[in-house]
Amino acid sequence: MDSKKKKLKTIVRGMQLIESLSPHFMLCCIGQAVLKALSPFINIYLSAEMINNLLGGQSMEHMLILVLLMVVLNLVCQGLGALMDRLVSVKQNVLSTQYNWTLNKKMMEFSYADVESHAVQALREKIRQMEQVNNMGLWNLVFPVRTVIQSIFSILFAFSIFCSVFFQKGDGNSGSVLTDFFCSPWASAILAVLILANILVSLWAVSQSTKKVYDAYAGLVPLNQVYTYYLENYIDTYHSGKDIRLYRQGNLIRREMEHLLENGRTPMKRLKAIEFKYNGLGALAGFIMNLFIYLTVGLRTLAGLFSAGSIVQYIGGISQFITGFTTLSGQLTLLGANVEALDVVLQYLNIGGLQEYKGQRDQGVPERLQSEKLSEMMEIQFRNVSFAYPDTDRKVLENLSFTIRAGEKLAVVGVNGSGKTTMIKLLCRLYDVDEGEILMNGIDIREVDSQAWQELFGVVFQDFQLFPFGLGQNLSGSVEYDVDRARTALEEAGFGMRSGGMDMETSLYKDFDPSGVEISGGEAQKIAIARALYRQAPVLILDEPTAALDPQAEYEVYKNLNHVSENRTAIFISHRMSSCRFCDRILVFDEGRLIQEGSHEELLGDINGKYYQLWRSQEQYYQ
Repeated sequence: MDSKKKKLKTIVRGMQLIESLSPHFMLCCIGQAVLKALSPFINIYLSAEMINNLLGGQSMEHMLILVLLMVVLNLVCQGLGALMDRLVSVKQNVLSTQYNWTLNKKMMEFSYADVESHAVQALREKIRQMEQVNNMGLWNLVFPVRTVIQSIFSILFAFSIFCSVFFQKGDGNSGSVLTDFFCSPWASAILAVLILANILVSLWAVSQSTKKVYDAYAGLVPLNQVYTYYLENYIDTYHSGKDIRLYRQGNLIRREMEHLLENGRTPMKRLKAIEFKYNGLGALAGFIMNLFIYLTVGLRTLAGLFSAGSIVQYIGGISQFITGFTTLSGQLTLLGANVEALDVVLQYLNIGGLQEYKGQRDQGVPERLQSEKLSEMMEIQFRNVSFAYPDTDRKVLENLSFTIRAGEKLAVVGVNGSGKTTMIKLLCRLYDVDEGEILMNGIDIREVDSQAWQELFGVVFQDFQLFPFGLGQNLSGSVEYDVDRARTALEEAGFGMRSGGMDMETSLYKDFDPSGVEISGGEAQKIAIARALYRQAPVLILDEPTAALDPQAEYEVYKNLNHVSENRTAIFISHRMSSCRFCDRILVFDEGRLIQEGSHEELLGDINGKYYQLWRSQEQYYQ
């Protein structure tokens, strides 16, 4: 019972989500379902009346009235049906758009820790794959609910036009034992039992087959995930075209695809076997019942209990009744089987009101900082900071303490994995520290509105992303931008406009614009630096800012950055030791700890130090 209540609660929450995304969508679906359910019964009932009219010698005027009534009711029903179909289609498009946007918006609203979380990414990917395989999730709530409503009305309409068949009985004097039997109350009782048995068999068969088919489709999700990756994220993207051709990856991909298809044959064969087994059982039960129905209705008509038109009415009504029950069973089973997938969607969205991630944004920027120029007085202090990434025990940073003075140019160096980039993530509050604290002018940064805090930084990470939009939009992160400000930022980053008409409106890459420009890795890095400069933040952070640049371009970039960072704090993370010459102070990280600190000359004086080793390993490139 608790399990059924839980499933019902999940379905109700799903319905609430649908209503919030596309108001009145389900109301339109109810109207559509009623009209679709009613439509066949107009023809069934009026066709029976027309047959009775022909055989009963009624007037032609009465016949014409019936014909006209059938035409008018069908036109009205079809007209209203077309209107409801249109409304449902519009509402469904709204639902689809809003649902996809809600899923993607949710990812943007997560904390960065959640974005990097494997559990969150796995949840989002599971939603995507379930939808691709069999519309599992929200859509397998939308469609079955609509069909359930239609089935319920079909059952009600059908019962209303065939229920009288059970109350007709003969006098037992027809002269035929067979006819007398099928005209007796016993035949009515047997017919009721057969209809009930057929419904139960159909319910059981549909229930079992739906569950097993659903389980089989669920088994295809992992295969479809890999298959989709190759088709949509690798083969079809021109970015991977060079590697596929130069490294002859075609054979590898082909073998992998064949392997996937081979593994997919087993569940597909299972699907066909399930359908054959249960469809065949339902067809056999239906044959027995239909045979008895035809004999009962036919012989009772011959005995004069029914008019000839009643054959059409009763057989059509019973057929619709059983079809309605069978469909209802299948859709209810599908709803039950879909609850787990729907729960994944609700879990991801945290339904109950889609809540934006706010971290600790309660206090805004402290008043004593608002009236001062942050670029001139912003001092940042790491005090005994330790940090380990979620779901791991290894500390990436341990007992880290240092101060970044206002207006200082600071270099942070160290081998891969020493914790440099993690330190920047903590500074930008993409993560919060596990132990210790980070202070700004003596204030714990966790007391500052995280969004306001992040606006104080212009950051370029190693894995930055540029978008296939206009150059100016890439710099501003907005549709609107200041052209002069964007041009200045590009010049300061050392990006020269290509000859041939490249301007702020020029699209980067060709994803959306065939006339877009394919920029080089070095150009992309300069644009990313320009984006950080465009923000005009008091703190500039560059994580490996020149990795894709040649030595001459690197020198020009650092020369420009040395100039543009005169009135702001600048933090440079780099494996290239040449960047250290421009800095006032250098921090040397190793295995998550700060092991050296000082100027370039001071650190070179310690020939046993890590910095001296790093410098000597690259010294030949700077002579």
